[in-house]
Amino acid sequence: MPDLWEVAHQLNPVEDDADKDADGDKINNFSEFILSQESYSDTIDTDNDGMPDLWEVAHQLNPVEDDATKDADNDGESNLEEFLAQTDPQNNADAQFFLVDFNDAINLGGYYWRYEGQGQWKAFPGLGRQGGGRWRAWNTPYGQETKASTIVNSPGGKVSFYVEVWGDTLTFLIDGKVQGSWNTTVQQRKVEFDLPIGRHELAWVYSQKKTQHHGSNSVSVEKLYISALPDSDNDGVTDGWEYTYFENLETDFNTYDKALDQDNDGLTDIEEALAYSNPFKADSDQDGMPDLWEVTNKTDPGRYDRNEDADGDKINNFSEFILSQGNYSDTIDTDNDGMPDLWEVAHQLNPVEDDADKDADGDGTSNLEEFRTQTDPQIKVILSIKRLTLIKTVTWGASIGVMKDRVSGKLFLVLVGKEAVVGGHGILLMARKLRPVLL
Repeated sequence: MPDLWEVAHQLNPVEDDADKDADGDKINNFSEFILSQESYSDTIDTDNDGMPDLWEVAHQLNPVEDDATKDADNDGESNLEEFLAQTDPQNNADAQFFLVDFNDAINLGGYYWRYEGQGQWKAFPGLGRQGGGRWRAWNTPYGQETKASTIVNSPGGKVSFYVEVWGDTLTFLIDGKVQGSWNTTVQQRKVEFDLPIGRHELAWVYSQKKTQHHGSNSVSVEKLYISALPDSDNDGVTDGWEYTYFENLETDFNTYDKALDQDNDGLTDIEEALAYSNPFKADSDQDGMPDLWEVTNKTDPGRYDRNEDADGDKINNFSEFILSQGNYSDTIDTDNDGMPDLWEVAHQLNPVEDDADKDADGDGTSNLEEFRTQTDPQIKVILSIKRLTLIKTVTWGASIGVMKDRVSGKLFLVLVGKEAVVGGHGILLMARKLRPVLL
């Protein structure tokens, strides 16, 4: 506030009194100053909270206090969200626009999200613009796609977001129709699309087409605004879930039978709605872990996450599921690698990854060979002479037996001393590689 203006209005030009209210009318001094100016610029944002001073004053907000994340009318949308949507932050009946908070990696704005294809979309809190989160396509194999989608009921408006692409392809679709596609390097570009009134599916498809790409992921979305509330009929169940499993929004879940469990999986339909799982299928994502177990153990019943580690203990979700079962069959081999799940989990191998040819302990014997001989794939074991068949004996400065491992088919040279006999001890050298293994 200029000194001349302050003196003319009985304020103190040497005191920071912008947020005080000299005349007690519940409008602070700085707002009074703005209202007195005929040519005050509509781009000035004194408190740098993303909302121009003129807009804040016109809507009874404070232009000298960062109140972007506050919710003046308690309608669930912040003041900044209302500014971006051009709704009234003082009128809770005016809210029609919603920001997807990628800092909340679990709820993602409260919408019902579906994921398809290999890889996943993952939220990274704090990595986006102005401290917001970033949504990235993650762990998608070369040549594959991964899709994230939601279904909304819109009063009409816009969908906008910031897109960043590093050479691969991101495509945005509404009801299956391409609205935008980016396949060259794009740095933080804001895009906006019309969203008509009614039901619409919004989808983001990432195509991993490069043999090399930037880091571990190559597309990201930030600051996603959708002109549709997650639960437009306010019945406690997200519209996307209702559309997916009940086809429309006609069911009133406020009066729904709360004990009804249509797939008899131990979760009521209401509980499935809150967990975003399928009320008509006991294993919604068909990852081998029942919905009830996933909900109880805080994994995601709506996403194929059996090879992830929800609790960060270095044991994947599917292994945890197996360990929790008292009657899991010892013949089940989920990944068809020749080693039963129970044996793999007991030996810290992965029951959902074909690791038969890998060598966990680096002793020259594959995991599958260790299973067949019932040795421990995590410990470099002494190779038993009982597994070897003598092919011939040669003399090369010592008595040497050429022997074949009946399990792996590998040839070995056995140096035999005077005291050594079959079944005794000596130094075993792998043929050609000459890597010593102690017998």
